[in-house]
Amino acid sequence: MRDKGEILQNDQRIPDRLKNGFERIYKEHLQVLCIAAYKIVRDKEKAKDCVQDLFMELWDGNKISRLLEMEDAGAYLFTCVRHKCYRLLSLENRQGKVNDLLSGLQQDTPVLPEKEEDPRKTAVLMDAVQNMPPQPYKAFQLHVIEGKKEKK
Repeated sequence: MRDKGEILQNDQRIPDRLKNGFERIYKEHLQVLCIAAYKIVRDKEKAKDCVQDLFMELWDGNKISRLLEMEDAGAYLFTCVRHKCYRLLSLENRQGKVNDLLSGLQQDTPVLPEKEEDPRKTAVLMDAVQNMPPQPYKAFQLHVIEGKKEKK
């Protein structure tokens, strides 16, 4: 992955004054945003990734001039990082639920619960399956629904 300095220097579509302003904001807020992100995700690398992703989205989305015009860019950045961290945790939580459900299924177990099952369990299962990323969903579909076995 290219580092921020290389990206700033090589991007010809953005004027120097915006590059300098962006770099100033980046340097001013990087450390405090990483600390705030860490307090949410409790993982140093994930926290750094959330902050870096935010700055890359701002850069790639050409939102630099609006960021520089803001009276309190720090508050905006903090809110963005907080939301990014919560989305990450939500995604990980959903993936964990799906993995738990998949690992709990046995080959003899029917895919859909019988009618006497708790409807809340059915709703949770169906919600988890519908919110799966495409690749795990395909594996779930092939293995559980269609009954295909893994090649050995």
